[in-house]
Amino acid sequence: MERSDPEGPVRTSPAEIEALYMQHKDRLLTLATALTGHVSAGEDVVHDVFAMLVKDARRLRNDDNVAGFLSVCVRNRALDWYRMRDRLNKLSAAYAACRQDDPRKDPANRASQEEEARALLKAVHELPDELREIVSLKFWGGLSLQEIAELRQTTKSTAHARYCEAIEKLEVTVAGGSQHV
Repeated sequence: MERSDPEGPVRTSPAEIEALYMQHKDRLLTLATALTGHVSAGEDVVHDVFAMLVKDARRLRNDDNVAGFLSVCVRNRALDWYRMRDRLNKLSAAYAACRQDDPRKDPANRASQEEEARALLKAVHELPDELREIVSLKFWGGLSLQEIAELRQTTKSTAHARYCEAIEKLEVTVAGGSQHV
């Protein structure tokens, strides 16, 4: 059902959002596929948009241009997909560059760096879920602490405290060679 909101009526029923999905999915999937260049990525983009709407129905206001609003949401999510893909490509390229045999590199030094990288990744994996997510979003996701706080629905100071806690645990684990975080 619709409810009143200071900025206008809001669709809050999951059934209403599902009806919008059924009505617009083909057009939105075509748009998302065209933007991402991949059918599976396009499907993910459209599903992400509707998952966001189910989670926060206040974003979907009743107006005359719901189709336009949904198209903008799909476009924005597709741009996010591109940014994520670019970050992953950069990380993959950096990893590949480190792994290439370069006669100028000292093999012992390279082996040591690879061992340290494996230890760090293992330590990150062993962090509690909340800390692992914050570290991953900061380092590999490129998000600011403010963005992480908003995503996790907490304050920036809490996100910062959890980030510092994670870094401390990683430093102890990697420096001490401990298997437990």
